[in-house]
Amino acid sequence: MQPGFFAVLFTLLMFSIPLEGIAMTKELELDGKLIAQKKNKKKDRAEISTNISAIAIKGGLLAVAADEGADVLLFKHKKGLVYEEVDHQCIKLDGNKGCGKRGRRGEIDIEGLAWGKKHLYAIGSHSLARKTAKNSLKRLYSLKVEPSREQLFRIPVDKNGKLKSGKKIKLISLRNILTNHPLLSRFRSIPSKENGIDIEGLAVKQVEINGHKQERLFIGFRGPVLRGNLALIMELDFNKGNFKQTEIPHKPKIHFLNFEGRGIRGMTTAGEDGFLILTGPVSDADYAPEDTRYRLYHWDGKHDEFSNYAAKPLCYIPTDNGAKAEDLALLNPERKGTEPYELAIVFDGVERGGGKVFSCPPME
Repeated sequence: MQPGFFAVLFTLLMFSIPLEGIAMTKELELDGKLIAQKKNKKKDRAEISTNISAIAIKGGLLAVAADEGADVLLFKHKKGLVYEEVDHQCIKLDGNKGCGKRGRRGEIDIEGLAWGKKHLYAIGSHSLARKTAKNSLKRLYSLKVEPSREQLFRIPVDKNGKLKSGKKIKLISLRNILTNHPLLSRFRSIPSKENGIDIEGLAVKQVEINGHKQERLFIGFRGPVLRGNLALIMELDFNKGNFKQTEIPHKPKIHFLNFEGRGIRGMTTAGEDGFLILTGPVSDADYAPEDTRYRLYHWDGKHDEFSNYAAKPLCYIPTDNGAKAEDLALLNPERKGTEPYELAIVFDGVERGGGKVFSCPPME
């Protein structure tokens, strides 16, 4: 948290109208030519600005990604809540050149970002999509299969927000795990917005295993949501910390949590205090008012509904004008006790991600 932020926060809170304890404090500003909105008459370039789907913050570095194209943009903190693009460069995950260019091998559909100790992780949705009808029944019967969506990346980033010299981006796929899992395999052939597989949350936590510290990945599913309103979080370890396809366990642990019918839209660690989960609709249907459609929950990271534990509901995240809450990052990971969580949340359909900062009190 930057110096002077809480002074600004206090002033803004005095004039905010709370919704279930939440208050919007200020906008998050992402400056740079790559994040700027541009008209694309040829439709050969993914609209990064209005399709932000993931955010992650660590120290003075901020990363965002779009669910169109294959771009990860890195920003460095400038002042207050303003971040600037790192040398107007992007990290391309499809091997192509040119920021904003549509991938030749299909959309990666990046839906989650998370910082580890030395790496930035990015994950695709691993989902299927149904083509829109557009007055054609034939289109409605067809599914769009894109293997490029089925990837998990580990990106070596230095302290300046650039790819580390001499290091390569590594990638694996969760395809085999999802296809062979006794529960998740049932949803592999269903389009994402129809309660099929749809990964949208990613968080990383340092754990100690056999005396050695290594990173454990927590993967949140927007869909499926099971009977009983159960949403899913997959806990993923790598043998001896090796980020390799062969080191993924065949049947990773799954946690089942009740978010009142909502799926997971974003995740972030809450320091040593578990995780914060941004939840929302599985489909794009407007089944709830905009001010209660998205809700924040706290999860201890260990227990679930089958161990007599319930995730703690916190604040609603209000939206307007059709904006969709996509992901969140915690701005004050060192908070203590009853101090509110300060959250940066990005939205789909809003220029530059429409980043807003919210203050939300912790659970009682």
